Amino acid sequence: MWNKPLTIGLCNKADYCQWLGKQVGIPMNLPTEAQWEYAARNKGQYIISTTDNGKYEVGRNVWSDEQRDQVSKSLNFSAIVPLLGHFPPTPLGFYDMATDNHEWMSDWFDPQYYKNSPELNPQGPKSGLLKSVRSTHQEGAAQSLALGGAATTIYRRGKEPNPQYEKGDDSIDYININNSTSVRCASNSPKPFPKP
Repeated sequence: MWNKPLTIGLCNKADYCQWLGKQVGIPMNLPTEAQWEYAARNKGQYIISTTDNGKYEVGRNVWSDEQRDQVSKSLNFSAIVPLLGHFPPTPLGFYDMATDNHEWMSDWFDPQYYKNSPELNPQGPKSGLLKSVRSTHQEGAAQSLALGGAATTIYRRGKEPNPQYEKGDDSIDYININNSTSVRCASNSPKPFPKP
C-alpha cells in the first residue's frame, strides 16, 4: 500500500489510486478491508494498536492534542491538521495508520458481512449503498479512550461513497462531510514496491 494517506475531498477515490499507479508504474486501487487490516495488524498478527511497537504512546508514536493544535496554529488553520509522516512507521513500513481519519476501502459495507465471509482474502459484498471505511479511531475520541487508548485496528463503518456538501449553521456556509476521510492506495503487483 502507498504508505501515506491523502485527504482528497469529493473526487473519485479509486480513480485517484489508479492514476497514482500509472505515475509510479505499479497498478494500484483502493485497498480491500482485508488488505487494510493485514497491514494495520503487521501481517495479520494480533496487534491492537497500529504503531511502530504495538503500543499507544501519546507524543511518541501517536499525536497529542497539543501537537495537533501546534501544527494547526503554525499553518494558521482553524481545523485539526494531521501530523503526517511525523511518527515512526509500523513494522511493515506504513506511516500514519493511527490517525483520526477514516480511510476509504474498495469494499461495499455490510455490518454483518464478516459473520459468513470467506476466511481467506474476503472481498466484501458485491454491492451496497455505503462504502467501507476503516479507522483506528471510533467516531469521537472519548469512545476510543474509554477502551484503553486509541489507534486500534477494530473500527469499521460505512459512509456514502459520494457525499455532498451540507448546509451548515449561519457561521458556516457549507460543511464538507467528507472532511474526515482519506485515501491510502494498495498495489497487488507481483513485483516489490520500490523504496522511496
